[in-house]
Amino acid sequence: MLRTFNLERTAQAAAVLLRETEGWRMPYIRLIKLLYLADRESIQETNFPITGDDLYAMEHGPVLTLTLDLLRGRMVTPAAREAMPIWKQWIRTVADYDVELVADPGYRKLSRYEIRKLKEIAGRYADQDHWSLIDELHNTLPEWRETYQFDGSSSRIDERKLLEVLGLGEQADEILAEAASYQSLDHRHPVGVA
Repeated sequence: MLRTFNLERTAQAAAVLLRETEGWRMPYIRLIKLLYLADRESIQETNFPITGDDLYAMEHGPVLTLTLDLLRGRMVTPAAREAMPIWKQWIRTVADYDVELVADPGYRKLSRYEIRKLKEIAGRYADQDHWSLIDELHNTLPEWRETYQFDGSSSRIDERKLLEVLGLGEQADEILAEAASYQSLDHRHPVGVA
């Protein structure tokens, strides 16, 4: 894992994206794709993701797995059960497939770079509906194509594979060692809420 998952940081990242839409609402599948893209580009540019969530390849493209559970309102893992009451203070699932920002989680966990990156991603895909975004990701993301089994299941996207497709393969050992050292220093709450 390149960074420990942090609930507040992820909610703040989602809030930045939701604020960029009319009514602060969008389909959760769109939000999860935009968060994935922001994490991916942040890894490429800084060696660290924004959310720290686990990356998975699923039928409709790559996802951040715990964030997807929170957006869907599922409490299938202990981490999701622990995070859900906190998450719902800020982001609520409505009409089964949409999510909306209901309270401001603030920005304090995000850097200026991360806020800028999230807004850049939102702007880049503003005119694209979520189905065409999914199609684009299927066609352009080798880590998804090389990981997904095309059988309806989900598979974890290997971080080393992702670093390779991002052009960071030669630095992978160094990046993963640095990430491990940061994680060993991270003694916060398991879902990253102080």
